[in-house]
Amino acid sequence: MTMKKVIPLLFAVLSAALFLSGCAGSNRQLDPAGVYAGDKILYTADATITGAYETLDTFVAWEHKHRAGLSKWPEVRSAADYVRTNAKTWIDNAITVRELYKNFPTPENRKSLEGALVILRAALDQASAYYQSRAPQTST
Repeated sequence: MTMKKVIPLLFAVLSAALFLSGCAGSNRQLDPAGVYAGDKILYTADATITGAYETLDTFVAWEHKHRAGLSKWPEVRSAADYVRTNAKTWIDNAITVRELYKNFPTPENRKSLEGALVILRAALDQASAYYQSRAPQTST
């Protein structure tokens, strides 16, 4: 996949995840009869988990493909290696606590889910920041 295709794909996925997360945080009401039964946290969780998987995968693939050109910025490789090591755990944990909250919507489970989503958003923010600052310098 060329950089001309990867850049729009990455930003489309990230933008969708951020848009959906933003919509869930607004005053917009979800249909109580819908799949989320009006629960914005479930809506946000699904958008964030899906977006995180796609975006983090794209980030580490981009870093691997352009490793030589990115060697001037060792922090990019460190960030990608950190994502490679931890992304599966972060996403699996978010899915687990999402299901727990869905089945048992207690304040404690909601707090656990929100914590898992904060971790995913932090990883997305870091990956996006490195990608935005370095992608133009690695175009091929």
